[in-house]
Amino acid sequence: MPNIEWNKSYWSKDIQIFNEGLSRKHYPNEKYYGDRWGEVEKEPILKSIKEKFVLPFVNEDKSVLEIGPGGGRWTKYLLNCKKLYCLDLNPRSLDYVENRFSSQTNITYILNKGNDFPNIPKNSIDFIFSYGTFVHFDIGVTVDYICNMMDILSNNSNIVIQYSEKKLKEGLKNDSFGVKNESFGSNTSEVMNKMVTDLGFLVHSEIKSIHEWNKLGKWFEDNSEPNNTNLIHFGKNDKINSQLEEKDPSNIVTKAYKAILNRLPDEDGLKYFTNQLKQKKMLENELKVMLVKSDEYKINLENLFTKIINKQEQN
Repeated sequence: MPNIEWNKSYWSKDIQIFNEGLSRKHYPNEKYYGDRWGEVEKEPILKSIKEKFVLPFVNEDKSVLEIGPGGGRWTKYLLNCKKLYCLDLNPRSLDYVENRFSSQTNITYILNKGNDFPNIPKNSIDFIFSYGTFVHFDIGVTVDYICNMMDILSNNSNIVIQYSEKKLKEGLKNDSFGVKNESFGSNTSEVMNKMVTDLGFLVHSEIKSIHEWNKLGKWFEDNSEPNNTNLIHFGKNDKINSQLEEKDPSNIVTKAYKAILNRLPDEDGLKYFTNQLKQKKMLENELKVMLVKSDEYKINLENLFTKIINKQEQN
């Protein structure tokens, strides 16, 4: 599975190859880095995504965050906002995008460690967009990223993420991005939905695989291979930041353990979290984040992914 170090190494080399002109042999018409994966205005499906999942959430009153801008293929549609943060673990990518949009005064470029949001104010982000990035994350990285974004989101925030749907058997030559399937992280719609809803987010809409992509627009006519990516749009639930009011803290802890870890809390865990809630040192959503970030939860998700793959291969 592609982890943080794999992503940092692979994509740093890839954009260096482009900058040195060595990729023109295979992509002679690639004006900007990343055009090889589809120019938004030229591909009907990408244009539909722009119109339905990007532009409605970007305006001069909004603060926007893009995770993994690459060469700026989608960044240019996020510019019409109050503040835009471009965040990446790849310094070469940030340098490229900063040079491309050097005339823009509302962009802040942030180098991160691969799953965090340094120097972004709490409760400030109204819209998070990421395309072509989470498809290359394993389950653990995705969990940490979504947990860590909780602190920076505003109350009416929206999040749109493209991620991998790796139900496919290995052996396909290339995916719709033109890269090998091994570069895609282990994820499925079931796994992604569980981590999002376990954190209290509300899923607004999803697009799954090539059959549902086609409801938005026309995919490549000559594409005979199935598309192994999904798109999910989710946001904060109205109750996500609710304070504890006339609730039994021990019941909150027990329900959280059952829903997230699929078990009853151990005695120490029940006592600790109940006291934290009673003393208002922790909110209910903070309890959920701690459980979701746990190694136990990530192992459970990986086991769920394995069961889904095994079932798919048996059919």
